[in-house]
Amino acid sequence: MGEKLEIISKVYLSLFWNSLWHVDPWGLEDIIYRAVSVVDIQNMDAGLGIIPKNPSGSLSALDHVFSGSEGSQFISFTRDESFAHRWARQNNTEIISIDLDLIPNNTIDLSTVDGRISNLGDPSGLPRSNPISRANGMAEGASEILIEGSVPMSSISRLRSYR
Repeated sequence: MGEKLEIISKVYLSLFWNSLWHVDPWGLEDIIYRAVSVVDIQNMDAGLGIIPKNPSGSLSALDHVFSGSEGSQFISFTRDESFAHRWARQNNTEIISIDLDLIPNNTIDLSTVDGRISNLGDPSGLPRSNPISRANGMAEGASEILIEGSVPMSSISRLRSYR
């Protein structure tokens, strides 16, 4: 059965695949986006992919979201492509996408309520000024996904430059 499915998939792709107009009708791909920094662009141009600011860091997800990426082993991405485009336009940079299925690294999904509560803490009953509440709000607004460690160039698609 598996072999027949693989053949059907190849026939489907050969008949209907158009890289300029790609739809994932079965929702099998898990695509996330990032507006990259100048350092990210230099690393990608050198074939190194995206590298966290401190690959041997030990920050918690809460520390990364609330305090920023300095010293962090995480790289922030978003599920919201329009969020990444806005950020890239504002910062005159590029936007990339990756398929999470191609990333062997640890990922933390902060785009869901359950993901935020289990990784950042439960903001229920806390004042909005509390770091847990603020980090939850920031991660929710960004539909944030954290990837721990580097992202190989082979999994990156460069989508658009706003430079």
